[in-house]
Amino acid sequence: MSHNDKIELFKEETIKFNSKHNLISRKNTEKIIDEAIEEATALTKHLKQHKNILDIGTGSGLPGIPLAIFNENKNIYLSEKNNKKNYHLKKTIKLLEIENATTIGSANKKTKINKKVDCVVTKAFASTKKTIDIANSFLEKPFTLMLLKGKLKTINKEIAEANISKENYEIIKIENEKEKHILKIQNE
Repeated sequence: MSHNDKIELFKEETIKFNSKHNLISRKNTEKIIDEAIEEATALTKHLKQHKNILDIGTGSGLPGIPLAIFNENKNIYLSEKNNKKNYHLKKTIKLLEIENATTIGSANKKTKINKKVDCVVTKAFASTKKTIDIANSFLEKPFTLMLLKGKLKTINKEIAEANISKENYEIIKIENEKEKHILKIQNE
């Protein structure tokens, strides 16, 4: 199955599952999935040196599953505490024959991952500070965070709140019609 086939099937399955369980807004399901695929494409360009990537709060697999499809040579760990979503994730991984994606349940102090995670990604998960606190509670430093965020104003507020020094972060604009950015943080 080609990348494109897998992405299309992922979209179909997620839309189908969503119509029953309402994981994502029903109004814009397809748009939200397309955006997440676009974001996964943008993230992929910045993941070259990373091998073990953790998507915290992946929900229905955004951006984790597209990331796994685009980066077959990397291990993608999907963290989600909701059981219905986890069921959907496991079923989708099996159906799409994605061999480099693993579901790990909730992200907390008890979370065990058998490899050293070198990158954390999130979309619409929590504030930057909260994301760092959660990641630090069970991951060994150093690792990079690649947080999918929206408006610059919000990002700058969150950077200040999390007290991240200038040399440790970079804001990368995602080229699309909306105000979207990747907040890249070196967590040492």
